[in-house]
This record gives sequence, C-alpha cells and structure tokens, in this order.
Amino acid sequence: MQIKNATNITLPKPWPDFLNKVDAKLSQRVILHCGGGFVIGALYGLPRPTADVDYIEAVPRQGADELERIAGRDSALCKKYRLFFQRVGIADVPEDYEPRLQELKTGLKN
Repeated sequence: MQIKNATNITLPKPWPDFLNKVDAKLSQRVILHCGGGFVIGALYGLPRPTADVDYIEAVPRQGADELERIAGRDSALCKKYRLFFQRVGIADVPEDYEPRLQELKTGLKN
C-alpha cells in the first residue's frame, strides 16, 4: 500500500535515538498503523506527551511480536529510554481508515 500523504516531522529527544535502535534490531521492515498521544505530539510538535507508541496494526503481522520483544514495555530498550511500543487491543477506528493513513517522515535512518 502506498501512502500518498506524507508529513515531515522532527521528533524531540530521546525519540530519534530510541526509534533508530528499534529499527536497527528489527529483522524485517515493519509498517505500523499508529494512533494516540505519540502521533498527536509528533504531528503538532508537542513535547513528549507520552512514553509509548500505540499501534493498531503491524504489517507484516508477525512483526508485532518481534517489535514487542525488542521495544515493548518490559524490554531493555524501554528500561534504557523509558519509551516503548504498545499494541492496542481494542481500537475504535472506522472500517475504512487505511486510505486516510499518513506516513510520518521522521528523517530517521531506515
């Protein structure tokens, strides 16, 4: 799926270091459908309103398990940065939300 709308953002510290470490440890590319305080803070430049990245879906699906091991609430990265990824178990999103997703371009290493 191609995301047509991309938003360039600059993340405050320590997010860039944390996200680069997570990316370096993943064995494959994982695309996340995110929501919550992280997204609102990133889009509007708010200073670290949350310590987690809530995600609704991971593509590929098995990437979610790896992501939780690497950067979930009980991970070494969480203990170091006090940041973590959290899968949202129940999310009230429209059935057709995917066409409205926006890619967040962080300028981080990919």
